[in-house]
Amino acid sequence: MAADPHTAELLHQYLFDAELALQGIGQAVQQMTSRHVPARLREAMVVGLITARDTHLGRVGALRPAAELIRRQADAGQEGMSTEEAEVRALAHRAGDLLDAFADALACWLSLGGNSPTSRPKAPFQGTVVLMQNRPAGAALVAQRAGMAQGTSGWRRAVPYLRTPLQAAVALAIVCPIADAIDGAHFYWGVVGALLSLFGVSTTPDRLRKLVHRLLGTAIGAVLGIGELHLIGPGHIYEAVAFIVVALSLGAWGMQRQYAYFVTGLVAALTQLYGLTTPYHGMDWLLTKRLIDNGLGMVIATACAAVIFPVSIRKVSREAKRGYLSALEQLIAQVADRWRDPEAPIRLRGAARGVDAALFQMRSVLQPVVPLPLGVRGRSSENILALLGTATQHAHALAAAADMDIDLATPLRTRVERIIEVFTVSLHELREQISTGQQGGTWTRVSPMIREMESLLKPSIGPRAEQLRVALRELSALDEVMANLADTVGLNVIITPRSAATAGITAATDSGTVYIAPRVTARAHGRHRAAPSPGPSRDADTVTVSGTLRCPLHSGGCEAWITVVTGQGKRWTKVRTVNGQYQITGLPQGTYTLIASSSQHAPHAEFLLVDRVGRPLRHDIAFDPAR
Repeated sequence: MAADPHTAELLHQYLFDAELALQGIGQAVQQMTSRHVPARLREAMVVGLITARDTHLGRVGALRPAAELIRRQADAGQEGMSTEEAEVRALAHRAGDLLDAFADALACWLSLGGNSPTSRPKAPFQGTVVLMQNRPAGAALVAQRAGMAQGTSGWRRAVPYLRTPLQAAVALAIVCPIADAIDGAHFYWGVVGALLSLFGVSTTPDRLRKLVHRLLGTAIGAVLGIGELHLIGPGHIYEAVAFIVVALSLGAWGMQRQYAYFVTGLVAALTQLYGLTTPYHGMDWLLTKRLIDNGLGMVIATACAAVIFPVSIRKVSREAKRGYLSALEQLIAQVADRWRDPEAPIRLRGAARGVDAALFQMRSVLQPVVPLPLGVRGRSSENILALLGTATQHAHALAAAADMDIDLATPLRTRVERIIEVFTVSLHELREQISTGQQGGTWTRVSPMIREMESLLKPSIGPRAEQLRVALRELSALDEVMANLADTVGLNVIITPRSAATAGITAATDSGTVYIAPRVTARAHGRHRAAPSPGPSRDADTVTVSGTLRCPLHSGGCEAWITVVTGQGKRWTKVRTVNGQYQITGLPQGTYTLIASSSQHAPHAEFLLVDRVGRPLRHDIAFDPAR
């Protein structure tokens, strides 16, 4: 709403950071609830979070004492604690830090809302999320791009413009005689159904979803309307008008939420008008004919759309995936520009919102309400959505952490540029394979290069050095997820070899600038050979991982399958939960992705780090209650 685009960009940045901090607090608390928390630490968490919840928005400074209370209790009693308790206290400390960050972001946002900015961002605000009817564009925009791509030469260039008119003409030519035979006075009900199916939706799953919502809304609205007619009886005009106003108001309220809500309110209101001209005993058959005509028109229009110049669902799915990878590629390119040129006019958080919008479009395409036997819905699509949902979270954290000025020595700057270059090339390979369907691409893992880079940064101190480490960790986690996706679609996943020479840190400042100079070590003279990267081998030392799979819907535990994917993108094993409990045996050291899938929940992906062997490891999983 800000008139100045520079002010709008700052407001956007602060809100983005506040949302990121709030999500981090929720994740930390969710992990803590599945573990044993010491009584004093639990009390401090409850007091701090309740204080944060009840604090007035205009006094966000009160959140800082709450954050300090949590951190102080998390740091107490550090000696002689178990590994699990240390992890719980680390989570609590992180929640305290994030609460501080949340307070900072909100304070800056509120202060800027009432005052002119003291500093300007490097680039003004520009919308990155395409809106259709004031809502984020979903499958319709993807289908439009896929449809336009089909008409690129010759007479087919006219297909995108003739598709809908031809489909509507054929559908109406079929619907009108049938609807007239059913009820000549109301044949237009069939016409309305056909037009509703062709306009406002772009794919067969969307049309079927709208058909189901239309039929359900009509049935429920008819029951409510007829019940109200019998309840108040004839001649009560004011009561009928009041019911019409309420029904239409509720329908308008539900229009932006679920189409079925709008239809329910509309039919309930129309029933009152039908009651003025139709005897009550004939109302049931009248509304049944309306239901038949509407459904018949939508079914015929859907069939015509599937036959006359159809837009393949698989092509729409492919275009949605390509759009997501393009958005992610744009974010990584902006990260590279930000680190290469501190004055570059880029918007990392805006690019992350573009990734959000691309994920929303993918979900609109890959999660239809009515699954089709020949559609794109299936375990493969569910796993892809779970992986990309996790990737989007890491993209958010990367966008916030990478927005910094860094001053690296030439050898380390070369390493960073090489990491970004390899990752970008892999993204391009993955996007091309998905777009063209041609096999033979390669995904080159950059996680080993990032781990080596992190080892070089360990001696460095200062807030910006730590922020750079966070950015590198998020980039490594993003590489893990995308390597899994690359393996799913058939790319060859390889690991980048470690370099023969390394550089060390000789100086670092605490003022926010990271400066790293080269240092010759024994490795540079060949006296140390890098060990081969560990791979999943049953003969190596292993660990047993066990835990609980929970959700709010099943107090006794969820029944689901857990798929274990290695850091190289290969499926390691698959286990089934029993009463919500699972156990995975024989895991060597390394990084893994656990994908929990159930018929009653959307798939959920989590990372697992096995950094020690010889003793059991516990890792609890919780399904997202909102999905």
